[in-house]
Amino acid sequence: MKEFNGMEILNLLVESEGKVAQLYTDMAGKTDHDKAKNLFMKLAGDELNHQKMYEALMADLDQDLKVELEDEDYEYIDSMIRYNYFRTEAVRDKDVKENALMVAEKVERDAVMLVQEVMELFPKVAPKEMKKILKEEKKHLKYVLQSQQDAMVKNLML
Repeated sequence: MKEFNGMEILNLLVESEGKVAQLYTDMAGKTDHDKAKNLFMKLAGDELNHQKMYEALMADLDQDLKVELEDEDYEYIDSMIRYNYFRTEAVRDKDVKENALMVAEKVERDAVMLVQEVMELFPKVAPKEMKKILKEEKKHLKYVLQSQQDAMVKNLML
């Protein structure tokens, strides 16, 4: 058993939401397609709202949000935090326009998994807010997956 501080996940979520919002803003600026531009701007705004929600949640919580985890569970969560997409050099090296939807899918899947971990580990921590964020993150993933499908169909028609 190892002690895990849930504030680590919340800190990562605050950090990631801001970086995802910037990524989506950058993506919107690099596309000429109005529908894609509007989608990325909406997603960016939602991510900034999530960041504010996490910051408010953290301000209300005790800085000691600890829980005992089995070693295997601790290692899994630790690896999610340590190897998060935005904590690697990979983001800076990507051609965002070419890989925009792949990047978006990755970060949205990660967000869903992280929020689910917080909800499972700390069910009494802002359940209403966490449920709302999870619902929005799943909706974002759905939008991204649909956009990938639309782009694939468009490319096949060429």
